[in-house]
Amino acid sequence: MSIRRRATILFLVVNVITVSLIAVSVFRETEESRNRLKADRAAFAKGTAEVLANSFKVSMEIELLRVLKKSLGVTAEDEGYDEFAIALALSDLPYWDEDPLVTKYLDRVFFVRFSETDINRFNPRPRLVLSAEESAKVSKSFLRQRVSKVDGFETFVDDHGHVVVYGKVDPDVSPDWGYYFRMNLVEPVSFDPSESVRRILAISVPAMLLLLFTLYYSLKRLVLEPLSATERAALRISSGDYSQPLPYADRLDEIGSVAKAMNIMMGQLEEYRTRMQGNISAATERFKRAEQHLVVSERLAAMGRIAAGIAHEINNPLGGILNALRRLGSSDLPEDRRAKYRDVAEDAVRRIQTTVQRVLATSPRHAPQVETVELLWPIDQARALVAHKLRENRIELALDVPEGLHVVGDRNELSQIFLNLLINACDAVGDEKEPRIEVSAAALGSEVEIRVKDNGKGMTDEVKEHIFDLFFTTKTGNKGTGLGLGIVHNIVTGHGGRISVESAPEKGSSFQLNLPRRRSE
Repeated sequence: MSIRRRATILFLVVNVITVSLIAVSVFRETEESRNRLKADRAAFAKGTAEVLANSFKVSMEIELLRVLKKSLGVTAEDEGYDEFAIALALSDLPYWDEDPLVTKYLDRVFFVRFSETDINRFNPRPRLVLSAEESAKVSKSFLRQRVSKVDGFETFVDDHGHVVVYGKVDPDVSPDWGYYFRMNLVEPVSFDPSESVRRILAISVPAMLLLLFTLYYSLKRLVLEPLSATERAALRISSGDYSQPLPYADRLDEIGSVAKAMNIMMGQLEEYRTRMQGNISAATERFKRAEQHLVVSERLAAMGRIAAGIAHEINNPLGGILNALRRLGSSDLPEDRRAKYRDVAEDAVRRIQTTVQRVLATSPRHAPQVETVELLWPIDQARALVAHKLRENRIELALDVPEGLHVVGDRNELSQIFLNLLINACDAVGDEKEPRIEVSAAALGSEVEIRVKDNGKGMTDEVKEHIFDLFFTTKTGNKGTGLGLGIVHNIVTGHGGRISVESAPEKGSSFQLNLPRRRSE
């Protein structure tokens, strides 16, 4: 993964984690503040309601007693109450509409009169009457059990957060009257503790994002882009292109030092490459000269190995010539015999001349010259040079090369190829009971395929891997230099051809050559 991608992921992760932690902290603190505020508001509402309830209790007791005394003119000992008149008197009191505390905080209210057999309720205003559902909860049994038996008054908070107050009027004044009222929830001043936090977030989050973007942009310009340019330069250097120096060498930081060092390195590599190209060209020329020298050396070594055969080829005709010259020196020799000896001597001289010409044709007296060569010519030259070796070891040489088959190459070097292959084949089959060498050729598309096969001992896989290496030989003593097949490989490949070998122990060897064919065939 690239550094640019890693840096991007790192900034995103840091940003997400930071914002998430801030958001969690803010929401948690806000929730805790809301819970505390809710508890504080409930406590405040309950306390305020209880204070107001006590004030309502006193005022309602006063109003009720006023109604009882003013409307009926009775005392506490009187038992004759006109409940309808009391209800009208209570509903006519301006207290329910004019007192600001009543209109703001009083939610529901009714008065209760207890008797030995029944309980009556008196509501001063329709807006203060309990609903049917609420009336079911405040039943007569509840009033008889709670209101009639309470000493003074009691307060509790219902399921909706309302403060409920119930009790009895002063028993010294009116022992059979009570009251039940409920107050609206007293709300304190509205306050949201998260508002300031939200304002802080509204400022800090964009600022943090701007800071992260600035850091990323700075990192990109100062580090990531130079690193990308350095990577591209390294790839160019690996492909051999030293022409584009890094543009950050004038910076005074580490990036500038790296760019300057890489530019110096590219200059040195360019100089070294130029110098190496010159050295390689010179070495190539020296190698070609050395290779040519090796070809000459191998030819001379091959000629040395067949020198005995050439000597036999020359000695036999020379013996015939000497014998013919002695006979021609006799004065009593008949003319017909004299003519016969002259023919024998002339034939022997021609044989010697032919042998010498074949040796000279195989020697490198001139630079290689590419031409169209009939394939039988270099094969015949090589066969003539190893003829004595073939006869001496009773080796059968079978040729299956059609006439008129031409290849493109240098005739002397082609002769060198077949001479080395035939010498190696002769050495390979020297110990066989029925030694045999087969040379065959056939046209194959734009190439000529040639096979030189023997029935000798063959080669192992390990030997085959090194058979074309220079100076590698399996022959003992002075029989081999290790140059023959290496030179053959170089000549064949130099002619644009290919050479391969198939061999196995005790199954002989087969060398296959593919040489360029004359296009007109």
